[in-house]
Amino acid sequence: MCIRDSTHTEQYEYVDEFGFLNYTTFSSLGDGHILANQVYSPKTIKINLVNNKTENILKSNKDDFYSNQDLNNWQKHAIKSTYYNQIIKLDSDKFIRIIWSGVDPENGKNGFLEKSQIIQLFDAEMNCLKEIELPANTYGIYSWFTSQNQLYLQTSHPLYEDLIENSFEIHRISFE
Repeated sequence: MCIRDSTHTEQYEYVDEFGFLNYTTFSSLGDGHILANQVYSPKTIKINLVNNKTENILKSNKDDFYSNQDLNNWQKHAIKSTYYNQIIKLDSDKFIRIIWSGVDPENGKNGFLEKSQIIQLFDAEMNCLKEIELPANTYGIYSWFTSQNQLYLQTSHPLYEDLIENSFEIHRISFE
């Protein structure tokens, strides 16, 4: 289930180069390797920084990199597409990432705030162990960190009903 269909919206034009709408994310494995992916593809590459060799550790049904240079349609594309955050290694031999699922503007949903967030948990061989959908309108998409096999999420979504101004609330999820 963790490898989702990586088809793209009609606003997303194939260009054989990096585009301003398809950022690359990186995370360090701490052993001379980093993981890299582009935000609109579940594909993840392990890069050896010593010998510059790469290995595909998560594949998608489209292994190409994409970009969208169309300034007139980038918002529609960004709202409809799934955003794949960087993969983070936990202290155990497990990995997590949070994805931000796309919504369909034709079904009355037309904003970034309506996207749901899903935690994906992987084992050391990058097999998907489980997906956990987070409560809607609760956590900020970039407001999280990991430490000691735990994920900390800040309740900073603009539509979070229990948000208290000038407060800092985080929730913790532990992974064994």
